[in-house]
Amino acid sequence: MFCNKCGAQLPDGSGFCSNCGSKADTTVPTMSPDPYYNQQTAVYDNDLAQSAMVKGIVGVALAVFGIPGIILGTMAKNAASQFAYSNGGRLFGKAKVGSILGRVALGVGIGFTCFWAFYFILIVGIISSLS
Repeated sequence: MFCNKCGAQLPDGSGFCSNCGSKADTTVPTMSPDPYYNQQTAVYDNDLAQSAMVKGIVGVALAVFGIPGIILGTMAKNAASQFAYSNGGRLFGKAKVGSILGRVALGVGIGFTCFWAFYFILIVGIISSLS
């Protein structure tokens, strides 16, 4: 046993420190459990996260063509969802970027698909009115 004030070694059962005279603490200190010991560590699947990010980037790049942006945006969101599922619902890093870019590609792809459909109908209407 050691003195809590000066650190001198005390004989077992002594009530006071022979070095500094302070009262000896007879309670046995307990260690608190490490809060990080029992936490489940994240399994960072870099391939899945990178896949989500690349699909998101390509989806945004191809979104001006409409349907390819929709397809790749959906694939990026699905890869990011699989990453989150394997990490206890947490989405971070490249997978989070892929999820955001997938949503952007999906929205822009839908917008451009509507634009191209309207443009096609307009061109067909103009051509049919000329004949």
